[in-house]
Amino acid sequence: MIESNAESVSTNANASEVPTRSSATHVGISRFSPLLFWIAITLVSVIFGNALFPRIAMLFDWIATFQLQLVVVVWLVVLFLFWKKQFQRAGVLMLLVLWPSCSLVSLYVPVAQPESGTRAIRMLTFNVYCKSDSTEETLELIDSEAPEIVALMEFDLSWEKAFEGKLQDYPYRLGPYRGNVIFSKLPIKDVGNSAKQAGNPLPLPGLFSMFECDGQPIFFMLVHATSPKSANAMAERNAQINGIQQFMRRASVFGHVVMAGDFNATTQSFALQTMLQKTGFRDSRQGFGLQHSWPTWFWPVSICIDHCFVSKGVIVESRRTASNVGSDHLPVITELSFAERGK
Repeated sequence: MIESNAESVSTNANASEVPTRSSATHVGISRFSPLLFWIAITLVSVIFGNALFPRIAMLFDWIATFQLQLVVVVWLVVLFLFWKKQFQRAGVLMLLVLWPSCSLVSLYVPVAQPESGTRAIRMLTFNVYCKSDSTEETLELIDSEAPEIVALMEFDLSWEKAFEGKLQDYPYRLGPYRGNVIFSKLPIKDVGNSAKQAGNPLPLPGLFSMFECDGQPIFFMLVHATSPKSANAMAERNAQINGIQQFMRRASVFGHVVMAGDFNATTQSFALQTMLQKTGFRDSRQGFGLQHSWPTWFWPVSICIDHCFVSKGVIVESRRTASNVGSDHLPVITELSFAERGK
């Protein structure tokens, strides 16, 4: 009888320990809630700071490049706070993160486009990465996609030798200029590729050309801007993009405009936001989603720095990234057609 009572006491003691340990764990996790809340507030502040004070804080520009990743982290904190029943903090974060979340989701919403007046042409733009030896894979991609225009960046001497005599279906070629080269099935013209803009001592970071599609003049610039690895490099990139927008805005008076390539910037950057606002050009991703293209070696931090921007009369029939063929960038494939000028 005594042993039975002892066992009962021992069992009750063990049972009482379980909720105590659980409560301790619960309290321990709850201690992190304020810290997580303020970390999330800081991340959202970076996004808003980049939008409101882009000229003041270059650090904001760099960090806001990873807007998707920042937004995902903040939403995870919101879910955690809801789980901990800290509804006030969760609600504040939800309100703050809605705007950057909606800006990302909006890329999946189709936009109204003008009526096409030409056939569709396919364009492949690809930073091949000069240190890569995936020349054969790239040639196979070109063969399988059969684009009318192939525009490559970081096209150095080794790539030149590998491509020699290979692209027989592309009788027209421009470049390389500053590592940029264009192969085309359509007649393509050089439109001055060492021009420096007024007030901008930097040459245009790309290859400027002109071709026609069913009688419609198309000005095409293949862009490879400076990588913003330092404050000076970011300033140089921004100056380059500013020069591009001035140049292409003037070109749009005479024909349709397509700018594509590696801008080394996301559309969250001040430079690209300003360019799109001043030119009225459209991001070809609109209606087709995020389409992150770099880096290929770690997708959780991937972002879109390989763009295709188009003027008002350009119809984006489709846009997608191709599979990885050995570069640190994904190839971008766009199908474009063009409205009749003046309509």
